[in-house]
Amino acid sequence: MNSRSFQHSGRRPGRPRAGEADDVRGKLKESAHRCFGVYGYEGASVARIAKGAGVAPTALYHHFGTKESLWEETFLDSLNSAYSRIEELMLSRSTLIDALDYFLPQPSHVAVPTDGSREFLIRCAADMRAFPELAKYRHHRSNAQLRVFRGLTDIGYRSGEIHPSRDPESVTELLRTIVMGVLWERYTHPDQATERIATINNILPEFLEVLAQPERATAVRRRRRAG
Repeated sequence: MNSRSFQHSGRRPGRPRAGEADDVRGKLKESAHRCFGVYGYEGASVARIAKGAGVAPTALYHHFGTKESLWEETFLDSLNSAYSRIEELMLSRSTLIDALDYFLPQPSHVAVPTDGSREFLIRCAADMRAFPELAKYRHHRSNAQLRVFRGLTDIGYRSGEIHPSRDPESVTELLRTIVMGVLWERYTHPDQATERIATINNILPEFLEVLAQPERATAVRRRRRAG
């Protein structure tokens, strides 16, 4: 009888190799990104996500444990990727007006992402309000936004576009409200977004001038009280 020696691979029979496991995880996250973006947290069932990834539903539980864990990992990956791109492209600008042009482009240059990231993150924001189990993740989005808009405020102070006497937190919140409002309008009313962005672009220079000159804001308040 021929004797043959076998080396134990350290891997259980039927257990996927490390590379295969990473491939399955990646496919599940890609499918989750699409499904959560289109159907929302409730509509993106485990079966639907697994089918989109070309795997059995049990694979989702094996790799992520729960649908919520998959949602969390997909959300954080997308959030970090999106805001890293924003910080890289926008915060490299030398002036506040140039940085705002990233978010408030001229109508002919309005750029809308085509990879589904915008729809996915906006849908996530809605789901975090709708589902109590997802509410605990809202601070990640708030912190990411805060980093960006504090960065914008810092640019304005360095360039002299914001007067040193202005309260940084108030300016940051004001910039966040304007930019996020525009992004929401662009998503909810795409047919009117071009016209509304053009209107904002027209008043933006005067708005920045008020930030740079406190005496102008004081004069405006006096006129309002007098009127």
